[in-house]
Amino acid sequence: MKFERIETTDALVVHWPGGETSSYSYLWLRDNARDEASFDSRSNQRRVFTASLDPDIRPDEISAAPGGEAVNIQWPDSEAPTAYEADFLYDFRQSKATTTPAYKTWDGSITPERFELAELGATGQAASEEYVAFLAAMQRDGFALVEDCPTTEESVEQLAAAVGYVRNSIFGGVWSFEADAAMDDSAYSNESLRPHTDGTYTLDPPGVQILLCMAKNGTGGESILVDGFRVAEQVRSEQPDVFKHLSDLTITGSYVGDGEHLSAHHPVFRSDGDTLVQVCFNNYDRAPMKLPEDKMRLLYEGIRVVDNLFNAEAMQWRYTLQPGEAIVFDNWRLLHGRT
Repeated sequence: MKFERIETTDALVVHWPGGETSSYSYLWLRDNARDEASFDSRSNQRRVFTASLDPDIRPDEISAAPGGEAVNIQWPDSEAPTAYEADFLYDFRQSKATTTPAYKTWDGSITPERFELAELGATGQAASEEYVAFLAAMQRDGFALVEDCPTTEESVEQLAAAVGYVRNSIFGGVWSFEADAAMDDSAYSNESLRPHTDGTYTLDPPGVQILLCMAKNGTGGESILVDGFRVAEQVRSEQPDVFKHLSDLTITGSYVGDGEHLSAHHPVFRSDGDTLVQVCFNNYDRAPMKLPEDKMRLLYEGIRVVDNLFNAEAMQWRYTLQPGEAIVFDNWRLLHGRT
């Protein structure tokens, strides 16, 4: 990216191609300088002692590099000018373009993209076109199907390495389960499960989750996915008061079983400014909680609205996994369940 021109008034104003402009305060620029004295490029850590900076700091000199590739700033507390590359400034511009969601919401009619495990490549290899397409599908739809997986836990570990790393939990890192009446969790039953997100009882619920079918012996057991962002969009558009209440009020999630007791509090909808970043709801793990009566009434109203939408078949994508098939999905966005 290259800029067209800059202005220097009470801040640095950068004019980008297409008419877009962005503004950067001088304090922000000094704090985020990338010269060797200010930033350790090896560890990607800031060396600047931010608290010591003059909040009213101003450059001694500013100039645009030829071709619009960088801005050079001479700071009063630095010996040499600091270069701010255009790409760096563009990445941190504040504009409508940066708040446009990268996802596309869907209902039960979606046809997910399918990939083969072998196409995604091994960890450490150069990214293949299939791998890039897989990540794009995850960002856009929140999930993807992966076929031809060996029916072992190593397949799950390979998929996990493709999107991040395995996080440990009270159940372990990677684990298998089947109907087992001795276990104190509904996941180990053969009952249906209404759509929900996992880990509402943890401070940091799981992000990407992977479900691999290792064996199948029986009937039923369709997997269900619901786009929580689609439901959130509908509620925000049609019942904005309900959306606000479910963003402001927190629900207590609780896990009690197998010698463990975990508890945490989350709103159903969590946003960063106007951008929705997380849906968190599990009516099974919702703990008894008592709010003032007016707030309790608003919470129950909100639960009735969203959970009926989560359970509307028109919102649900359903599919019966076969051995060797895996669903990789975003637990911060999608709710999952089974028939």
